[in-house]
Amino acid sequence: MDHQKKFLQLLRSSDETNVTLALTMAKGMPELNLDEILQDYLELYQCLVSKRLKKQVKAKHILVLNQTKIKASRIGLTYLPESIGDFPNLQELDLSHNQITQLPQNFWNLPALQDLNLIGNQLTKLPEDIGRLKTLRKLRLNLNSLSSLPQSLGNLPALEHLQLGTNVLNELSNNLDNLTTLKELYLVGNQLITLPQCLGNLPQLQVLHLNNNQLTHLPQNFGNLQHLKTLQLYQNSLTALPKSIGDLQHLHTLYLENNQLTQLPQEIGNLHQLHVLHLNNNRLTQLPTSIGNLSHLQMLSLPNNQVTALPESLCNLAHLRDLHLANNQLTQLPENIGNLQNLQMLRLQGNNFTALPESLKHLQNLRNLYLKGNPIASSTIEKIKQQLPNCKINI
Repeated sequence: MDHQKKFLQLLRSSDETNVTLALTMAKGMPELNLDEILQDYLELYQCLVSKRLKKQVKAKHILVLNQTKIKASRIGLTYLPESIGDFPNLQELDLSHNQITQLPQNFWNLPALQDLNLIGNQLTKLPEDIGRLKTLRKLRLNLNSLSSLPQSLGNLPALEHLQLGTNVLNELSNNLDNLTTLKELYLVGNQLITLPQCLGNLPQLQVLHLNNNQLTHLPQNFGNLQHLKTLQLYQNSLTALPKSIGDLQHLHTLYLENNQLTQLPQEIGNLHQLHVLHLNNNRLTQLPTSIGNLSHLQMLSLPNNQVTALPESLCNLAHLRDLHLANNQLTQLPENIGNLQNLQMLRLQGNNFTALPESLKHLQNLRNLYLKGNPIASSTIEKIKQQLPNCKINI
């Protein structure tokens, strides 16, 4: 190794002894422009750490910039120096909540960067050079003004976590399926109307947040997301779900509130690992009989729909704890409702019940029963109170 390479290796070390040694070596190396090198460190230190350092850069200052993690959040940054790309050890860089509008060309040279946080800046565009960050595992770009994505975003072979929420995206790159390591994708609060077919081909995806967009439908191959566990689709304009949604065999939570769904496919009953299902504020008039096949379901939330009757199969949900049926058009519950032995919360307010099934008395784990807004006789309510002494009746 020649002297110049040895000098740079020591100067970029995270050990103060090595950095001090490098500065000593430089005194005997006239071919080095040490003043220029130290000026770069000074500019970076003033930018990322403290503007109070005015002129003399010491080993302790260099050491701060040589760490694997740099946090420069909420410090009023408007730009980054080109020399930011000269730090081969940098793995985590937090630049969140500043006023950065673009990043320098050398930024994309960082060879070890794994976690880049740019949340809450003023970025309107990302360059194709982002595809050079081959070690990047986590990229956070929420709360910017991005209207499109570079094609090269699909060429990040190590990317596992991608946050793009609260931008102004109206479409996605059509090569996202190259992100074969992606596990979490957050697209909350954009202007997406459709999703590309390639989204259904992300083999490792476990978390997908698409709420607060303008989606009217999902790709037919959506069920190919075989490892998906959490899916958020609330606050869109969905009128139907593809049958392939039943192929999401590992899905644990499904949020579909505030859409325009008029029915659910029978295939939804194939989601045997589903624990939480939110369907609030849709246009549903009924549930499919297959709903009773959701053997692990613990929360079923269905308020503010137009449901007139419930299938008897609902009583097969042995693990159900919270059943929310408020503000529908129900006149009766299934006769076997008492089979729901784990039920703790039953919300029935704002319907048209005049009576409740006799089997209700078997719900001995029930702690809260909401009946307000139903024409139920006071004598019936008194009877329920006697049958369920540990349950609070809200009328």
